[in-house]
Amino acid sequence: MDAGIALGWIIIIGFIGGIVYLTWRGMRHMRLRREIQAYLEAQAHDDPGMIRFLESGNRFRIEIINGEKAEAAEGVFTLSEQHISIYRFKPRIEEVIRFAPEQIRWFGRPEKYHSGKNEIWLHVERKRDWVLVRLWMWEGTMHSFVRTLKGLVAPELVTAYRRRRPYIHYGVVEARPAEQDIHGAWALGEAVNLYLMPRYLLVLQGVTLQRVMPLEDVQQIGALRRLDAPQADGLVRFRTPDGETAYAMRPHEAFAQALAEAAKRTLEAPLEQKQKGKYEDWEWEED
Repeated sequence: MDAGIALGWIIIIGFIGGIVYLTWRGMRHMRLRREIQAYLEAQAHDDPGMIRFLESGNRFRIEIINGEKAEAAEGVFTLSEQHISIYRFKPRIEEVIRFAPEQIRWFGRPEKYHSGKNEIWLHVERKRDWVLVRLWMWEGTMHSFVRTLKGLVAPELVTAYRRRRPYIHYGVVEARPAEQDIHGAWALGEAVNLYLMPRYLLVLQGVTLQRVMPLEDVQQIGALRRLDAPQADGLVRFRTPDGETAYAMRPHEAFAQALAEAAKRTLEAPLEQKQKGKYEDWEWEED
């Protein structure tokens, strides 16, 4: 067979194969979406206030702080007064995570609204661990999602949502609790991990939460070197209603600076809308 004719047949077969594959994939996608819609309709009998976000292209990623980080996947989301759920529907329908609105400790969009995919972060405190839920939706869907979410959470979370960007996250950082004796020497405890987010400073042992400190209670933050061991890791020291706390860590100056800025922002009033429908680039949007 002439080489040119053979190449032509290969191209034709490849083209037809591509059409068949795309058709099969589209039909499979439609079937999966019908299945999950039917599944969620059945769930809605027990939760009639449930709002479903089934739009194609919705994606999510679940990260346990200081633990497992799952790959981003396509999914659908439901919101109600009872719970918030995220479902993966490839290769089968599966509820990946469920939590109550009262478990949300902060939510925010890293960037202002824009055309295309928009991202939102939700921090969720569970019994023993802390989870960061990242969601991606098209702009119109994100508007609806945020409006619904704001009606489900405590007012202080909406206030925090409206504060200026960039939101401060720092860590996870290994640190050691430090106590100073009457002679000025520092004794270090067992290593823990610190994670800073916009409303709290978390202390973790592995994935297990040991302590959750509200940033509005964190004051007199400072970074200092140890006089008793100048070459050792520096210290981050601050006060809370429970007294003075200090941690030894390597990036002590950077962490102290981030902690001070995050704590200051918790005391700031949220940004105000200047004129209806018109915002500066850094200002919060009504949704």
